[in-house]
Amino acid sequence: MNQSQRRSLRGYGIAISCCVVAGLAWYGTGLWIGNRVTSSYFLVAVIVASRFGGRGPGVLALLSGLCFVTYQQYTLSTRFTTAFYVLIALYFVLALILVLITELERRARDKATDIEARLLLALEAGRMGYWSWDLTTNRVRSSETQAKIHGRPPELTETRIEDSDRNIHPEDRPIVREAIGRAIKNDAPERTTYRVVWPDDSIHWIEAVGRVFCDASGKPNQVIGVCVDITDRKNAEDNLRTREAQLTGILDNTTAVIYLKDPEGRYLIVNQMHRNLFQKGDESLIGKQDADIFPEEVARRFVDSDAAIWRAQAPLDFEEDAPHPDGLHTYRSIKFPVRDEAGKMIALGGISTDVTDLKKAHEALIAKQNLLRNLIEVQEDEKQFLCREFHDGLIQYAVGSLMLLESRQALLSDGPAAPTIQAVIDNLRRGVEDGRRAIRGIRPAVLDDSGLAAAIEDLIGQFENSGIHVTAKCDTEIGRLPETIQTTVYRVVQEALNNAKKHSDTDVIRIEMKQADGNLTLEVRDFGCGFDVAKSRNKGFGLLGMTERVRLLGGECIIESEQDAGTRISVRIPLPSNSD
Repeated sequence: MNQSQRRSLRGYGIAISCCVVAGLAWYGTGLWIGNRVTSSYFLVAVIVASRFGGRGPGVLALLSGLCFVTYQQYTLSTRFTTAFYVLIALYFVLALILVLITELERRARDKATDIEARLLLALEAGRMGYWSWDLTTNRVRSSETQAKIHGRPPELTETRIEDSDRNIHPEDRPIVREAIGRAIKNDAPERTTYRVVWPDDSIHWIEAVGRVFCDASGKPNQVIGVCVDITDRKNAEDNLRTREAQLTGILDNTTAVIYLKDPEGRYLIVNQMHRNLFQKGDESLIGKQDADIFPEEVARRFVDSDAAIWRAQAPLDFEEDAPHPDGLHTYRSIKFPVRDEAGKMIALGGISTDVTDLKKAHEALIAKQNLLRNLIEVQEDEKQFLCREFHDGLIQYAVGSLMLLESRQALLSDGPAAPTIQAVIDNLRRGVEDGRRAIRGIRPAVLDDSGLAAAIEDLIGQFENSGIHVTAKCDTEIGRLPETIQTTVYRVVQEALNNAKKHSDTDVIRIEMKQADGNLTLEVRDFGCGFDVAKSRNKGFGLLGMTERVRLLGGECIIESEQDAGTRISVRIPLPSNSD
């Protein structure tokens, strides 16, 4: 037997019990006082049976009472008169009305109970507390959720108004009372936010909505409301505001121009630098397009670069010009897509940095490098010119004079001028050797005639009588190099050998040169006393000239030295793609 059947059986049991009680009451009072109002007892039985048992038990009680009433009237009159039928009909109608009224009342009560249950279920599902304050008794009834929200034990669902206020933060109690006062005065729902203090001293934020209800005379007699714990939301809002403030602080205190645009190119966000540079007066830039802010040509270039981001759906960087009061400024702009959770691009962001000064400095550096490169080339040309002039001019004249004197020396060997002629010949020979040695120091002809490897071997040959053993290992695949690279490498080796000879007190120097991965690498290493590289860079032009020559070719020169461990000079120069 299910619950519905048990409930139905209980209702009919109630109806039968009521009829039995009514019959006994009728019989007892009839013996005692001669009561003949049978219908009154059974009408009460019909009400009780309908109220607690339902419509079926009520009808059962009605029919049972009808039998008793019919029996009583028949025994009294012993015939069926008009009054008999009227009395029976009157009882039947009254009893039926009572059944219907009781059924309607029961249905209304069940519906109200169901609505209340659904409401409470919805409130519980939404973690909302329900409370009602009886203004007559000053008692507050709360749901379990309401008690939990206020930090009270769940079983404490009915308290005095004084005890109910006890958990509210002292600073917020006037706010709650003022909200209730406004609700009573305005006869409208009132919303308020306040804090409660839990037993563990933790603070929780509550949002409550309440309304005052009045009795039939219009006097307020009850306040009913709901509330919800918004602590997590409040903390999230506080954290969000903090992060927004931090982000705004970063955006508004950077020297870069930062902005966000929608798909139509309208500005959604601009930082303080953007406003300082491009905002006119108090007119906001939000909602405007580039055409509303910049000259037509400038705006068109911005729109074109934005369109490239929307097509590529990826970050890109641009060099853009923007007008300033002192003229056009160059910006390096990084523009990137902003996407939603589904990955769809919904906006375009940009970070533009003013690189005008950097660009000018870069252009000045390039001009300086070009000037330095030209000076080096002019210097090398001058050296080549001087070497050629010395070799083809003075030295040739000296050699010719030497040969002429040597041809005449035998004829004058016995004369008094023979010693003088010999001295002149010796001086000319020394002069020719010194001249050739000077030419090799300025620019060896072998560098132009035979290439870099031969020039380095010639340079090593100058150290034969220096007490330093110099070895060179050159890659045979290097071949002929461009003149600028050959000259630079030769000057680096020359400067490194001379420095080692003067300062390192080494007895061994190793030179290694090879070609790999499109680069020419050179290493010159000695094993002498070493030196402080940082201090030595500022004392002369040797190391500076060495590194500048290499840098002008797009390479790098690294000088490493350690006390009593020697010095290593490492050079890397990129080779042209068409070089062998």
